[in-house]
Amino acid sequence: MPSTTAQLQVQPLALNFSIPAGAASPSSQTLSVGNLGSGTLQWTANASGGNWLSISPASGASSAGAAASVQATVSVSGLATGVYSGAVTFTSAATSQTITVPVTLSVLAQAQTILLSQSGLLFTGVQGGTVVPAQTFGVVNTGQGTINWTATASRSEEHTSE
Repeated sequence: MPSTTAQLQVQPLALNFSIPAGAASPSSQTLSVGNLGSGTLQWTANASGGNWLSISPASGASSAGAAASVQATVSVSGLATGVYSGAVTFTSAATSQTITVPVTLSVLAQAQTILLSQSGLLFTGVQGGTVVPAQTFGVVNTGQGTINWTATASRSEEHTSE
């Protein structure tokens, strides 16, 4: 049975975002702001911790059985690899309640992995014969992001004569 006086409730009690560096910002997450009591409860919300965290809307009203939704959005643009901490604080002047929801953003290093289609090339020619045809091989990044690579030719001269 609901309480007869308004009471602020926020779910979930924590938000976690995780994204590889250089990727697009992750999808917003939703906070539900409810009233466990009766009547209509006015509230305000404030994002803190850095301008990488924003919320919308920053205020609203919740009545018993009709929770409001607040979107928490993070922007990874310009952020270095690391863990960032912030919070969304909800306040109701009518009930003198404050609920703080911690927000963690993990910007992960990109996992880059190079894959070659083969481990070496073998050229065979006949002395005095025509030019040996070129050969190709593939270079693939099986990880994330962009990988820069260079190739260097080296040779081992083996001469066999009979």
